[in-house]
Amino acid sequence: MRKLFSLQGVVLTLVSSLLILALVACEGAAGTQGPAGSPGASGATGAQGSDGLPGIQGPAGPQGSAGAQGPQGPQGPSGSPGVPGPQGAAGKDAATPTNTTPASLTASPAEPGGTSVVYGAGFGSGASISISSGGKVLAGGKANDFGAFVMDVKVSGAVGVFTLTATGSAGSEATAPLLIANK
Repeated sequence: MRKLFSLQGVVLTLVSSLLILALVACEGAAGTQGPAGSPGASGATGAQGSDGLPGIQGPAGPQGSAGAQGPQGPQGPSGSPGVPGPQGAAGKDAATPTNTTPASLTASPAEPGGTSVVYGAGFGSGASISISSGGKVLAGGKANDFGAFVMDVKVSGAVGVFTLTATGSAGSEATAPLLIANK
């Protein structure tokens, strides 16, 4: 049997026909829009959706007013007495006390080789005062009429915390820490 048309010719004819049809269909101005169609029937209610994500937390509200004070509770039981402390050191002879006010001492921090300002009170009026540390006398002076004094004390080059002792000629004594540190 003999073919009337070749396959290549048939394909070429079909493709050409489609191109011509597309070009003819695209020609011309667009027509006016047609009238709207009638509404369709309502559909059935859909299934309920899942819960949404929670929202962000809102700001804190204002603080409420304070409540009324409650009644006082009952007194608790008394505690047991404490353990007695150790025997104190022997005191100084109190036959002729010259000063009944306890003495006090304060020293400002200083740099190595610098000066500390030392203040004292509670010594006898006009008493001679000596300032010492580690058994070495560092400065001396007199208390005023009220038993107080202020002295500049030259300190050593050692860095650390030391004990200063002020001793009055009437027997009063006071101690204070002295800090010697680099800035």
